[in-house]
Amino acid sequence: ARDPGQRPWVFYALGFAEAALARPEEAAAAWERMRRAVPEFQPVYFDLADAYLQAGRSAEAMRVLEAADGRWPGDAGVLNALGSVQVGRGSIEAGLACFLRALAADDSDPMTHFNLGKTYELRYVRSARFVRSTRQWYRDRAARDRAAAHYQRHIDLGGTLSAQAREGLERLAFAPR
Repeated sequence: ARDPGQRPWVFYALGFAEAALARPEEAAAAWERMRRAVPEFQPVYFDLADAYLQAGRSAEAMRVLEAADGRWPGDAGVLNALGSVQVGRGSIEAGLACFLRALAADDSDPMTHFNLGKTYELRYVRSARFVRSTRQWYRDRAARDRAAAHYQRHIDLGGTLSAQAREGLERLAFAPR
């Protein structure tokens, strides 16, 4: 006899098979079925968002991660994923807002500090503009300093991206002030 409780897990496995075959649309369809059947299973939200991103459907990825945020408010992993998609879509400020919420939830999460470092560095780089009246370049120095502080905190916490954080610190050390 078949256990009906196992059926959603078949869709979860099917999603991985489809993803391995580089078929993100099919993976997303399988994972959507899994999510509907077992909405409390958090990992499927991340897998589903990744599949949508690979399929070029960032709005769908946002929808899934916003649903996860509604289900698990204040979860640093969900907020980091949501912020990463926001930044990837070009919305630096919305991404920063998500990462700052993640920081408020868990200030010792290395990934949050890395994401804040990268996003503040991006804000710093994009802030550069020439002010004709003063004949000088303007840059958001506060963003530069925040980026460096968060990269350093990631390293201090033993984050898995410490090598990349060190590279970020190196870039910032040579960046114009």
